[in-house]
Amino acid sequence: MVAVNDRACRLFDCRKDAVLGEPLADISLVLADLAPSEDRLDVETEGRVLAVSVSPVTDARDRQQGWAFVVRDVTVDRRRQQRLDVLSRVFRHTIRNTMNMVVGPTAVLTERLEGGDAETAETALSAGETVVALSEKVRAVERMMTGTVEPATVSVAEFLENTVRSVRDETPFTVDLDVPSDCRVRTDASVLSVVFENALETAAVHGITDDAARPTDGVDTNRPSGTDGGDTGWTADHGPRVRITVEDRDSGCLVHVSDDGPGIPPTELDILRSGAETELQHASGVGLWAIHWGMSRLDGAVRFADSDRGTRVTLWVPDLDDGPITPPPTDVADGNGGEWFGRTPDGRGVTDGHSAEESSADESPADGPAA
Repeated sequence: MVAVNDRACRLFDCRKDAVLGEPLADISLVLADLAPSEDRLDVETEGRVLAVSVSPVTDARDRQQGWAFVVRDVTVDRRRQQRLDVLSRVFRHTIRNTMNMVVGPTAVLTERLEGGDAETAETALSAGETVVALSEKVRAVERMMTGTVEPATVSVAEFLENTVRSVRDETPFTVDLDVPSDCRVRTDASVLSVVFENALETAAVHGITDDAARPTDGVDTNRPSGTDGGDTGWTADHGPRVRITVEDRDSGCLVHVSDDGPGIPPTELDILRSGAETELQHASGVGLWAIHWGMSRLDGAVRFADSDRGTRVTLWVPDLDDGPITPPPTDVADGNGGEWFGRTPDGRGVTDGHSAEESSADESPADGPAA
């Protein structure tokens, strides 16, 4: 070893002057046995889990002189993930299956009972259906976060129309859809579906109901109808009003989802900003998290802002091709203020939680340069 940083010394309980010039096996047999790999590998040693990557060290003439080891103690993270995996399985399977058995008979009781008993059964049924719906949403978010991102060309107009139809099956609302018919983006459709569904559901649930909304002449309230200009209008005869507009950009598209609701509470955005929840400070659901996490998976971003009529959520969906990912544009119209979560306009990627420091050690020939 020709170089080792202080964190590596603390991690392996050694003194720098005692290990420099000695074989790597003197501080860790596990590291010494690892095959070179740019991919980060998890290895277990002495009750700890270490994430390790090994890369070659070359000189100015691109001649290999040794190997660089980057090591991070991820024991706490991995143990926490194991617990979360177990709890997730319990929630998704045990609780969901149990609640399904509760919801069925309770639905029958609401039809057979009368008066106060019927009202009690309806309350129980509503609570049960809420738990089942939440478990389905959690499962969708879990699949979104653990699956492989597989980019494909997506027709934004068709995609949004299908998403609106899916959400309206559960939550009635009126929608004004304005999207260029030829707008396409290369992204992962399954991740984008979860993001769009949660954005629409959030707008529909928290928007102000417009009882005066009625179908326009010649518009089918059950499906979208396009115009020669490429825009789509879709209205319904009841429910909150949601406006969706799409801007086609050179390297992606902007999707604006607006409602007439009271806006997102500042505490909810504070939680997203901090990347964690506590018993005293927590979000009202998983919807905003799903939007934020999903756009981060797509190397995109989401902005929450107040508009003249309510809340405006803007999604930046970049093209996922072989080139560099483009950050969201700075010339976003409408919306008062707002803050980007995910990839910011200056190109920085915003992550949740803390960033861990890494330990490193360089192993080169005795006559080679120290990295």
